[in-house]
Amino acid sequence: MLNGYTYSKHSRSSNYYCSKKAHGCRAKVKLDHFGMIASESPCHNHDPPKVSTRHWVCSTKFRDCKARLKMDEDGNIISLFNEHCHPRRKFARTVTGDLVRV
Repeated sequence: MLNGYTYSKHSRSSNYYCSKKAHGCRAKVKLDHFGMIASESPCHNHDPPKVSTRHWVCSTKFRDCKARLKMDEDGNIISLFNEHCHPRRKFARTVTGDLVRV
């Protein structure tokens, strides 16, 4: 996540494209070999995704995945369904603290 937007890594390159690329967004970020942002094209054609702090669902594109959780106002989990129908995604943290998908 960078500036409220989510990105996905493009194959084995150091390019990360906006998660809404399939919907026409051309925003992208390129990292150097240290994991620092080398270049950025932050021109999104949409608002940042809204992040709820109470209802969470699986972030994959698998439509059949029913994994989700619900939290109360204090951040306590009040319901959880943690069975995914797909392999787990891998993430890494850059030296600046941002999470990127690998």
